[in-house]
Amino acid sequence: MMTRICNEKLTLDIESLGAQMTSLKDEKGKEYLWQGDAATWEEHAPVLFPYIGRLTEKTYLYQGKAYHMDIHGIAMYSEFEVNKESREKAAFVLSDSEITRRHYPFAFRFQVTYELRGSTVWITYEVENRGEKEMYFGVGGHPGFCVPIGAQGTFKDYEIHFGQGTRPERVPISEDGYVLEDGDYVPLENPIHLRHDLFDMDAIVLSGMGTWAELTSPVADKCITIRFPQMKYLGIWHWPKTETPYVCIEPWTSLPARKGVLERLEEKEDLIQLGGGEEYRNEWSIEIE
Repeated sequence: MMTRICNEKLTLDIESLGAQMTSLKDEKGKEYLWQGDAATWEEHAPVLFPYIGRLTEKTYLYQGKAYHMDIHGIAMYSEFEVNKESREKAAFVLSDSEITRRHYPFAFRFQVTYELRGSTVWITYEVENRGEKEMYFGVGGHPGFCVPIGAQGTFKDYEIHFGQGTRPERVPISEDGYVLEDGDYVPLENPIHLRHDLFDMDAIVLSGMGTWAELTSPVADKCITIRFPQMKYLGIWHWPKTETPYVCIEPWTSLPARKGVLERLEEKEDLIQLGGGEEYRNEWSIEIE
């Protein structure tokens, strides 16, 4: 089921499967979200919950029991209930079920809300722990943006800028997408100049990047600014070893599993811990300017 919200500046389409944005256009009809490619990456902007990235052997341990979960958790594979609150706002809700508890043994309510305010999309994640035991999770976004923007210039003409004075560091990630425990955090340039071969070793994962990132080019008349004040990490990615015309800029609260390690959920320090009956809220945004 597809839901559309719009205002005088933007039109946003969201599908109920995964509560995923599928199209973001401005008032002139220019598309900003990647429209998918069956040969590489078919998605547009998945919602990541309750785990981000890969788990070793698609498995984690909780209270001594093994659970299995695919990449990026369960939200992107789940059907959400839809509540279109207004012309400019819609909410999508996923609650635990017999199916989700096979992979994630917690009672929860997860709501994703999209709201248009002028030229900005505001995305809000709300998690409610409906059980009595402490709940552990990560949450994040995975939007893919068309590069070049509006067919202006080439991929190499674009840069990703971070806040002045920030010093992004690259988290050591293996070619198959796991955190390397014995790797070093490597400082990166600010801005990052895009090249397709940057992603030959899979995602660039950053810490210390501040609270916003801007995708821009001197040859483009628009830029995209992503603000993520509550996110500790940022993934930057496109399909490895290709020249696909998009880049994902992904705000995350946590990291993938360590390579070769079956993570114990209650011991993974970067996960959010939410007590029984408690609620969590995280808001980030995408501005087209």
